[in-house]
Order: sequence, then structure tokens, then C-alpha cells
Amino acid sequence: MANPVYPSTLPPPLADPSTAYAGVNNTIRSSTDAGVAKVRRRYTAVAEPFTCTMKMNSAQWNTLQSFFRDVLQDALPFDWVDWVTGDVATYRFLQRPGRAFVKGSVDRWLVTLQLEMVP
Repeated sequence: MANPVYPSTLPPPLADPSTAYAGVNNTIRSSTDAGVAKVRRRYTAVAEPFTCTMKMNSAQWNTLQSFFRDVLQDALPFDWVDWVTGDVATYRFLQRPGRAFVKGSVDRWLVTLQLEMVP
């Protein structure tokens, strides 16, 4: 069964430092009696944390909430864009989306998404 697709009616992430993929350490080091430490991969695949913000109005916020709650049932993976390559990528929410009112605006919210890109 195919993953749900992130709603195309929602705005893309802001092109600022709040949009970032976090590096994940996937190695383990083992000390040796002599010489350099041994290093090996810990896992064959690693989920990569992704954080972004975007500006939305109330209708867009309601669309996002409905997608998160009703379509993803708070936990399912979904397909969206890998913002580095432009290819389709699979993500999961690490936590429920948050929002803050944009000062000096009418019906504008700064929405924060904390996701993980699944390999």
C-alpha cells in the first residue's frame, strides 16, 4: 500500500536556517589494547531528523491538523519532497505540529514540523 502524500495545498518550508536535516552518528567505536580504535556501522539504515517552519493561515493549519490526525492517525509515514535532492522521500512526524502567532499579522501562523526522513 502506498504512503499518503503531504497535501500540495500547504506551503513549502521557509528558506531559512530553521529548515535543516540533522546529521546522525551511525558508527560505534571499540577500544583496542594497542593501536587505533575499531569503527563500524551501527545500523544499515538511519532515519534522518528534519525540522522546518512555514507560514500558514488558519485554513492551512486545519488542513495540516486533519492530515496528521485523520490521514496519518498520528503515526503513519507519508511521502513528501527531499529538499536537498528534490526527489520523493518518506517522512514520519516525531511530534505533533506546533504553531505560534506571527506578530503584526492577521490570521498568520508560524508552524514548526519535527520530522524524520525514513530510509
